[in-house]
Amino acid sequence: MQALVTLLQIFTFRKGPEDISYSSLMMALFLIISLFMKSIILAYSNTPLPWLFVVITYSFLAIFIITALSLRKHKERFVQTFTAAMGIELINLVLVEILLFLSIGTAVSLVILFLRFWTWAVLSNIMRQALEVSMVSAISMTLAFQVLPLLFTSILWEYL
Repeated sequence: MQALVTLLQIFTFRKGPEDISYSSLMMALFLIISLFMKSIILAYSNTPLPWLFVVITYSFLAIFIITALSLRKHKERFVQTFTAAMGIELINLVLVEILLFLSIGTAVSLVILFLRFWTWAVLSNIMRQALEVSMVSAISMTLAFQVLPLLFTSILWEYL
């Protein structure tokens, strides 16, 4: 329960990834639940092989985070940083599911778009704190690990 409270505080910019418990089990749990939920959401959007897309996306995120942390000599922060990122993704997915369930017209699309930008801002803040870089660098990294899997999978789909 404490992890959920901490994640909500990270989601509202009151805490950072260093405040999340160092737990490989919690990281794996957030990852599995996020994989499952995002695969279901994408299955309804006619994305080909949604589970593969989600695995590629989260793999890119994990590789990106471990590489960036290693380059900055903060490899020991991986578990907390990735747990925070997966937890924020999970909060985003739950909120999107609730909004899609409510389905109150075009306003939902705008709220989901706002929520996506908010999540990117939170992920940027996580990266900024974990890597000890400027916010501009963190935003650039966040956009990169959001766009690269899309480019990779769009090329992959051409060959499948």
